Amino acid sequence: METKELVCKRFKTRSLLKYIFIGVFIVIYPFTQFASFFTKEDNVTMRANGTELEGMEAILFAPIFSIIFALMFTLMFWFFIAIGVRIFSKFKKVNIKYIVIEEDKNI
Repeated sequence: METKELVCKRFKTRSLLKYIFIGVFIVIYPFTQFASFFTKEDNVTMRANGTELEGMEAILFAPIFSIIFALMFTLMFWFFIAIGVRIFSKFKKVNIKYIVIEEDKNI
């Protein structure tokens, strides 16, 4: 595999927002889904607007909770990372290393 390096002055923070959200959501969704299964045994309590969710309600609300939590964490992480990238790019160029994908010539 061939690797190349791309040097850029800075990159848009909007693309950071998308990548951070996808990464955070992939981590939080299984956790909320896993926690919703334990509501039947009263090991975990999930609440929405002050009402306790149990069983199937908790399982159905888990994706909504995970989207809300992922958005909160994403905005918090993105804010600090965007500031750090802006400050870093003022002093040094950003080097991005990537692997070149060879296209199939049979297509």
